[in-house]
Order: sequence, then structure tokens, then C-alpha cells
Amino acid sequence: MDNEPSEAGFFSFENLEVDKLAIKYGVAVYLATEEFPDKERYNLTSQLRRAASCVAFNITEGKGRGADSDFARLLFISRGSLLESVSALHLANGLGFIKSDAPTSLRKQASQLNGKLNGFIRSLGGQP
Repeated sequence: MDNEPSEAGFFSFENLEVDKLAIKYGVAVYLATEEFPDKERYNLTSQLRRAASCVAFNITEGKGRGADSDFARLLFISRGSLLESVSALHLANGLGFIKSDAPTSLRKQASQLNGKLNGFIRSLGGQP
């Protein structure tokens, strides 16, 4: 199975760099949570995965809305989900659920994605 986003998409959102970064981040979070304890399956694992997934989902939904103001609003929501996932990573790291090198790598990805989201929000007339 190919874990890389497609180079040329059928839909316009698939060609957005920020969407490709969000998908890569979501995949990385899913892989990092595979080793979480079974007792966390419906708690922290689920919450972290949902937050990371929602980053890309809200970008996609926003792109489909058609209006820049709607797109900017959903990018703000996407950014909120991203920050939620970073907070959950800190919690998982503190509880010893995540490998020691994974939080740094994931936080770097999240930081890059956050910057792209902020830039995109500004380009649509929003104030991050």
C-alpha cells in the first residue's frame, strides 16, 4: 500500500501542498499510535488519531465550500485540530506511550503544517 499522497489529484484539494502535508502528518500519527497500550484504544489513541485526521478533513471540506471566508473558517478549525493533536502527543509522551524520537519528528511536521495553515489563512484574508 502506498502511504504517499497522489502527485496529481482528481480533486482540487489533492493538489494543495497543505493537504499533502496534512495527510502525511495523519499517516505519521496513525503509525506512531500503533504501539499504544490496548487500554488506550478508545481513549488517547482514538482522540489523537481523530484530531490528526481532522486536520486534512477540514482542509478538504473548506476547499469544497467555494467561498474564501468558509475556507478560512475551516482552516482555523483544521489548525485547532492540529494543535489538539500536538497536546495529545505531549500527554502520550509523558505517559511513555510513544517512542522517544517520534514526538520530535511529529512536532516538526506539525510546526511546518501550522506555518502552512497560517499562511493559507492569511492568503484568504483571515488573521491567524
